[in-house]
Amino acid sequence: MSEPPAPPRERDPVSRTVLVIVAIAALIAVTMIAIALINQDPSNEAGDEPAAAGSAEVAAEAEVEVPGTAPDGVDGAGNEVSYAAANLVDGDPSTAWRVEGDAEGEEIVLTLPSARTITEVGIVNGYAKVDDESGDRRYGQNRRVLEVTWIFDDGTEASYRLEETAEPQTFTLDAPVETTTVRVRLDEVSDPGGRDFTAIGELSLVGQ
Repeated sequence: MSEPPAPPRERDPVSRTVLVIVAIAALIAVTMIAIALINQDPSNEAGDEPAAAGSAEVAAEAEVEVPGTAPDGVDGAGNEVSYAAANLVDGDPSTAWRVEGDAEGEEIVLTLPSARTITEVGIVNGYAKVDDESGDRRYGQNRRVLEVTWIFDDGTEASYRLEETAEPQTFTLDAPVETTTVRVRLDEVSDPGGRDFTAIGELSLVGQ
């Protein structure tokens, strides 16, 4: 008579310590994935400072006073070109305010309709237009502002050295300033590049 088959061998029980280690590792992995997804914000790329909530460009609301205005000119196509003060806050850097000669030491005054908390200022420090007809770059033909100071109601001053570029240059203030009036003093102006006018393409005030 044959012997009955041996009963199946029982599997070794899994150590409780191993199970605990596996569970902890899985929890850590899930946590790291969740953190990575939270931090993945396409609107805030590396190096970009998030704008303060509710901040906006407010210079367009301002009344602008300038120390003078050059007469209207003519572009390469014969069209009349204005250099009015309103060009400073029209949002178009290819238009410009322009005054005859060297405006070093002169001030431009921006008066807002009500007090605003300003966090950032900016400037296009010359005539950024490229003539459609001739292709001439007006930036180098006129004087450019090389150093500028923004002055606020409480006496706070913010001075900046500017690069010679037709691109907008913006600066974050050391601390927000509440003000209704902003005076922009032209501390240094370049030599003329063939046309003896001081020109500014745009002024910017960002605040709430």
